[in-house]
Parts: sequence; structure tokens; C-alpha cells
Amino acid sequence: VDVPGTYTAQLIVNDGTVDSQPDTVTISTDNSAPVANAGADQQVEEGTIVALSGLSSTDPDGNINNYSWEQIAGSTVILSKTDEAETTFIAPNLGTTNETLTFKLTVTDSLSFQDIDTCSVLVKQAVDSDNDGVPDNLDAFPMDSNEWFDTDDDGEGNNVDPDDDNDGMPDIWEIQYGLDPSKDDADQDPDADGVSNLNEYLGGTEPNMFDDLSKPDQPGILYPSAGELVTLVPVLETDYFADPDVSDTHRATEWQLFRTEDQVCVFDKISYSSLTALVVPKLVLDENTAYEWRVKFIDNHGLASEWSEIGTFTTDYNDADADGNGIADDQEVDPALDLDEDGTADNDQSDIKCVGIEDGSAQIGISIRESETVQSIVAVEADNLEEIHSSSRLLSQPPNLQYGLISFKLIVNQPGDEVVVKLHLSHSAPLNGIWYKYDPVDDIWLDYSSHTDFSADRKTVYLTLLDGGIGDADGIANGIIVDPLGLSVPSSVAAPDAASAAGGGGGSGCFIGSAQNHINQRSSAVRHNSGELEIAWTLLLMLFVLGQWGALRYLGLRLNATRSLLTTKLN
Repeated sequence: VDVPGTYTAQLIVNDGTVDSQPDTVTISTDNSAPVANAGADQQVEEGTIVALSGLSSTDPDGNINNYSWEQIAGSTVILSKTDEAETTFIAPNLGTTNETLTFKLTVTDSLSFQDIDTCSVLVKQAVDSDNDGVPDNLDAFPMDSNEWFDTDDDGEGNNVDPDDDNDGMPDIWEIQYGLDPSKDDADQDPDADGVSNLNEYLGGTEPNMFDDLSKPDQPGILYPSAGELVTLVPVLETDYFADPDVSDTHRATEWQLFRTEDQVCVFDKISYSSLTALVVPKLVLDENTAYEWRVKFIDNHGLASEWSEIGTFTTDYNDADADGNGIADDQEVDPALDLDEDGTADNDQSDIKCVGIEDGSAQIGISIRESETVQSIVAVEADNLEEIHSSSRLLSQPPNLQYGLISFKLIVNQPGDEVVVKLHLSHSAPLNGIWYKYDPVDDIWLDYSSHTDFSADRKTVYLTLLDGGIGDADGIANGIIVDPLGLSVPSSVAAPDAASAAGGGGGSGCFIGSAQNHINQRSSAVRHNSGELEIAWTLLLMLFVLGQWGALRYLGLRLNATRSLLTTKLN
């Protein structure tokens, strides 16, 4: 019965000669038939995935119980599902002409009422602009006949990319040892010797052969070690690197600092250049506070030593900030300054702090008024670039830093919070101005432009920061963000981008992380240690002349350690 209504059926029985009296039955139905809708007609390219949908089919009674798809014209394709409202297929490859495929959808309700609808799919020949046999819609490089696929999506095609999966191991090396060059398997350990594939590659060993390797000796700490009073930017020093495997080299050092009173980890970084001496970045430490610290050495196989013994120290008072407001006395701004232009002096508000640049040419303020995840601004500093400690600074520093180095310290609501803060500038930033982050541990500058957004007048900058992520100099998600940065007007000098440096800069939440090979930091580390070697030779000569033989013997030991470290880096 296709049309709802009232129907009468009559039954008459005949015995061969006489009919019986008729028997009548009346049947009434108010069910309405469903309405099938196979979707709009489509045009697609060969080789693409095509979706058909019957979800627009309706039934006045809401009782569609079954969907059925069937191809009724065109080159045969395989439907992923034939008994559901939606199905897909791959458009067939064509010869020299386009082709139309036709599909029928049948819908059935609970009383077996049905309706049918059809749709057509015009399959067109795919465009192959570079004639490499891969259509443009499937070609990552549609205008390059030599490339069509990019596994790691780094913009470099697999045919020229030496590391297709961007896991740090060259494809040719992975193929040689039976690894998969299209899959990130850097952390796997097929020979179960405790050394990951990546560290096997970096250490020059085979990933499928068990290596009985020794971890480095436990580091010794030299300074500070026993509650000494230090500045707010102390230098932490360790003894030299040693390893039972005589050919092993010192690849990295993990440094950790804890606030003694509550054991909060305030710093956790793996460094590839500060190996036996670390200048603690500005604003990481608070004044008149006791701290504990320890280190761990990492060799060229990625094996880590035991943690060193615990060293302790106490920071001195900050004499440069007499009123304790987090701004150096010589960087205080005019009490009437209103950088955020809200009609109230910035000094009278707790959600903005401003500093004056050393030469008096500009002022910068950081505001957390619009941030829901920042509790407070602890400090803001404008540093003279000459005060940056590394001798390699001039070789890696971005050009024309307009305000020098600006550093600030924030307290966020929860460890790991992402925050957006506003920088207010007294003068509009240049149109081609780029913000760079400074990593004081490995002495590198990171392009931070993808995390900044200028206002129309370029006097306000929105910065996106992540506690424990890029932009946080303490390296750990601990509810504290310490952020040194500078505004550069670009020139021909290039700086490393943030993505390439993010992988290995941070620690691991106060636990050892997987050390990565920062090749782009190698030259900086070598330059740094070359400077140490030159200074050591000068001092050695002076001590020789003065006849200080006891000190000379000690310095000779330190010199040998420095020379060993430099040889390691150059190799």
C-alpha cells in the first residue's frame, strides 16, 4: 500500500461449484511514506574521496528504518557502506574523457513504505600541472615535477629531504638499520639496551645491536656548594666531565634549582653549551632566599649520570630596587606616565608595570589587565646588551634591537598556563619590527613573531606565552614565567626560528628529558668555550710568572677540562 487511507478487502471461497458468502475486512492506515533525498549532484576530480549523504531524507512520522545505496550507472566503484545514511567511494581514474556516475538511494520506514531518489557525480580528469603523474589535489608540490610528497610537512619534499619524518635520524641511516624513515621512531629501542634510536645515531652505535654502555660519572659541584651568599645572577660551576667509556663525550647538562623553603623547582633546563658552568638567568631567583641546586651530565649516547650532590646558596638583597616594586631604581618612569592611556597613571595600578630604557629614549609597560590567567607582575627590567654574559652574543644577536633586552617575571594561576599579555610602547614599532626571545642558557635568539600581534598603530603588542614552553627562560611549568625579549629591525643577519629551538631547550618537569642534538647551537658553544680557553691560557701564564705553583696546578686541571670540552664540541 503506497498511499495512506482506509482499504476494504473481501474474501470469497469457491468449492468448485458454489461461492461462499463474502467475508469483508477493513484496514485503515494513517502512516505517511518517507521522502528520499540522495543529496545534490557533484563534480569531483579523479582519485578523490567522494561522500554521498542521505541525511536530508525525511519521514513525516519520523520512522526511517533503512537506507540502501546502489550504483546504477558509470564505471563501477566500491561504496564504503551501502546500508547507512552516508557512504564514500574513491572517484575512478579516467581515460581521456570525463564520466558521470549515478547512484540510487532507497529509504524505508517502519511499515515498509519506501521512496527513491538519485544523484549524479561528474568525475573530471584531475589537473596535473607539473606532469609528474600525481594530480594537483594529491600533490604537495603541484608545480615541481621532482616532488609530490612531504611526510613531515616541513616544506621540503621527500626526494630531497634527508630526514623525511623529521625525527633527527637521516633516512639513509634508518634504511640501513631497518628503521622506518617515514615514521618518528626516535624514542624506540629495538635492541633493548636502554639507548633510543636517536641516541644510537648520535652516539655512533647500531640500533639493532645491544651495547653495554656506561653512564657518565656523577658530577661534582664546585661553586656554590655550602650556603654561600651569591648575587641574583650567580654562576654555578661543576667539576669536569668523566665517563667509564673513554671515547664518550659530554653532550649536555641538565641544571635544576629548587627554592629551599617549599621545594618548588624554579629552574630546569638541558643545556648544550653551558656544560660545566651556568649563569642563572635574570629574574629566576628572588632576593634574600635560600636555594638548592644539582646537575646531571648527559653523554653522546644520551645516557645520563646520577644527579650530583645537592649544593646550597642564599641570594643577596637587590640593592638596585630600593622600594622593592620590581623595577630598578634607575629605570623608574615618570609618576604621571600613562602608557595604556586609560586616564590613570600606570604607577597607581597593580596590573601594569613600566620601565624606562637606559638612554631615556623610550618606555615600555607590560599589562595583565585583560589576562584571566596571570595573577601578578613580579618584575620588569630593561637591560643593556653589553651586560649579556656570553662572548658569542655579537655573532648571534639580531640587528638593531630598539629597546635592548626587556625581561619580565609573571606569576600565573596554574602551572602550564598559556597567557596573553600586552606590551605598551611609548613609540610605534617599525613596520618591519620583529620580536625575538633570548635564551640566556644556550645564548641563542629565537624569532617569536608567530606568537606576537601588533595593534593597528603598532604601539601595543599582544604576546602569547606558555609556562614551561617557549618564551619561558626557567624551562619548567611551575606557575612562573620569566621572559627576556627584544624588538629587532631585520637586516641580512638571520636568527634561528622558534620551532627549531623549542624541542630541546626545556627540562622535563624536574625529571630528565630526552636530550636532542641542537646542531644550530654547536657553533655558539664552541665559540663560548674557545673564549674560556683563551682566558685560561692568559691566567696560566700570569700565575706561572708569579710563581703561584699551587694555584697553577689547580688551574692546569681546569684548563685540561676546558680543552677536552672544546675538542668534544669541535668533533
